[in-house]
Amino acid sequence: SPIYGLTIGQEVNNLMTFETGFYVNNYGESYRIEGEDFGYSASNALVAYQIPLRLKAHLNLLQNKLSLVTTVGYTFAINGDYGSSGSGSSFVRSSFSSNNDSTRTEYISTYSLKKTYGLIEAGLALDYKFKNSFSLYLAANYLTGLSRVVEADVKYWINAEPEQTGSVFSNGDYYSIILGLKYPISNLWTK
Repeated sequence: SPIYGLTIGQEVNNLMTFETGFYVNNYGESYRIEGEDFGYSASNALVAYQIPLRLKAHLNLLQNKLSLVTTVGYTFAINGDYGSSGSGSSFVRSSFSSNNDSTRTEYISTYSLKKTYGLIEAGLALDYKFKNSFSLYLAANYLTGLSRVVEADVKYWINAEPEQTGSVFSNGDYYSIILGLKYPISNLWTK
């Protein structure tokens, strides 16, 4: 699911930058019935409002043009769907099986486990500076949650077998791949 937002940063020195911002993250949820290639469910889950605090270290790779950037950070998140729940069901018949295997699932998701939660972030990026002060960057980050945010109770039936149950949970973990442009806004008033 896409994440929307804005980031602002302040260079501490030539090697370090402090960054913060505001993001709207539309989480999705999915699960697969283990051992079955055709038993799967995916849906929208919760909307989170996130405020990251990051420290970035820059390692010059090529004549002050190309840098490797490492990121560590903490994100404070507000669960926009706190107090709500979701439910759904699906029926899937395998198109790969010769004996018409099928899976039926039902689930109830609870989004009210935490109103606020925290995420720890680590990442790597490549940052290329152009002559006009713009930078193009490509970043890969991983954020891991500190507490359980979503829980889904799942009931499923494979073919005519008896009902089986399971639980799926999330701490809000996610990977992000970011392609972006940066411009030092201080250039607007220092030129």
